[in-house]
Amino acid sequence: MAQTLNLIEQEDAASVATLSFEAEDVTGNNHAAANVQASLPVSAITSSLVATMALPSSAPYGLRDEMTGAFLQDDRPIGEQIGPGARLTVTPKPHLG
Repeated sequence: MAQTLNLIEQEDAASVATLSFEAEDVTGNNHAAANVQASLPVSAITSSLVATMALPSSAPYGLRDEMTGAFLQDDRPIGEQIGPGARLTVTPKPHLG
């Protein structure tokens, strides 16, 4: 089932750079169309996508760009890392004990 994620403050909508993209989880069962402020850090967008998709919150997640295969950097703005129409995958972050 496709969800919608909109992370744009209404009062700023006309003056803020925005970015639209598609996201899905690694299983392909959860999809979201996102429209966000380009200046938001990837970590904030990832958290919102995890909540929107009702994914387990017990694991850390990252966003992977399907075109390049690269993981986005959590602390940098999403608008510096992808272009409009990108396809991203919400992926659990591997961690070694």
